[in-house]
Amino acid sequence: MDIEIRYIEKDEILESHIAEERANGRHGDKAALPLITEALIDGRGVAAFDDGIIVGFGIAYPLKMNVGIERFPTTLLDKVAVLPTHRRRGILNGMMEFHMRDFYERGETLSGLGASESIIYGRYGYGIGSMQVDFSIDRRHTAFITDVPTKGKHRFIDSGDALDSLPEVAERANAKRSGFIKGTKSLWKLYLSDLESQRGDASELFHVVYEEDGQVDGYVSYRTRK
Repeated sequence: MDIEIRYIEKDEILESHIAEERANGRHGDKAALPLITEALIDGRGVAAFDDGIIVGFGIAYPLKMNVGIERFPTTLLDKVAVLPTHRRRGILNGMMEFHMRDFYERGETLSGLGASESIIYGRYGYGIGSMQVDFSIDRRHTAFITDVPTKGKHRFIDSGDALDSLPEVAERANAKRSGFIKGTKSLWKLYLSDLESQRGDASELFHVVYEEDGQVDGYVSYRTRK
């Protein structure tokens, strides 16, 4: 089997998106294509081709990561996937080798990875840098904290205003936090796009901001379920 590994062209973005979704057991959401296209243009899409057909995919975003008080050029690797018809054939190894060589030759200091199965990537030198934790709490055992002093106000905003406000708040809140990666506007747009395929059985996203002296100092984004 002769596998070609290279960057994708702009007219291959749709096929890449479909391949990545299939590899993860989903059908591609065509409504997301304009947003995904914009995000991919900000990054470097790498694909494995078998006889001209995309069978593996990953995208590398050139960003910057906080390390102490400095920010270092960092390649964030995401969406890495190989179709189930082509697994255990060395395709993942080939794509990772392509990525490692590429970011080294570009002079980018670090390579980060967003992975749902982190155990796979230790062989390439990656380790756990941060973790995400999801909690489900029975509301009968919860209560609001009422003695927090505040002098500001809360208000709902729409998704357009969220794109203008939320990234700046996140960056300010994490300015000195090691490991924080500043996302591009296209990645934030994708995150806040609130496509129907992202909702499951929940509502559209609601956004509420907290303001003091005319400055947004915090926010919450949430969904509701019936």
